[in-house]
Amino acid sequence: MNISDPETCDRMYESLVRIHTNYYKNKYPRLKDTSFTGVTVEDCKMILATVNSCKPAVSYYYCPDILGPQKAKD
Repeated sequence: MNISDPETCDRMYESLVRIHTNYYKNKYPRLKDTSFTGVTVEDCKMILATVNSCKPAVSYYYCPDILGPQKAKD
């Protein structure tokens, strides 16, 4: 990409610097570290660890605390 206008080049460079330095993340910090679902990172990790430890029983995976019985994919 070749940009002939120095002002445009400077604006693009400054924009990239802001992205690289997490300018907006620092300027507007989150009140809570959650996703759109409202679940925290720690809760997601716990859920994923529990789901991954489920053992297949016949043709169902049974994770009663989280999902209840779920039909296994063939």
